[in-house]
Amino acid sequence: MPTVRVVFRPRPVEDVQGKRVAFFCTAVPGQVESMRRHLEEANGCQVEFVSCNLADRRALRRDLDRLRTLSAEAVLTEIKAAAIDLVAEEAETLGLPVVPVDNEPVEAEGETPGRLAELVEELLRTAVERFKSGEQG
Repeated sequence: MPTVRVVFRPRPVEDVQGKRVAFFCTAVPGQVESMRRHLEEANGCQVEFVSCNLADRRALRRDLDRLRTLSAEAVLTEIKAAAIDLVAEEAETLGLPVVPVDNEPVEAEGETPGRLAELVEELLRTAVERFKSGEQG
């Protein structure tokens, strides 16, 4: 089975150009600076704070306390359960808009550009052919 190595790049679903933002995600802490740099360069925003604690509610609550001390104008978040019942509620309390973030797969360094799209298209063709033929499996 063919494979392609990818990295996930955060992509806000709304324009955040020129805004100061806080970003909530489930990434490992070692990726914070890379994600911050990507968000700022690709979206023209200023990332004031990054929390990698969407999967750890206790740590997330501590991070949300920090949100009150920032001058963020928007909250960016991956869509996870904690993003809705904790992050969105806190943002609403502070009067901050919540902007969902997609994790866009991009070929990792050393991979052939466009290879991911080729594999997805190939998979789609195979799935359609199998569906039309009634093939199970």
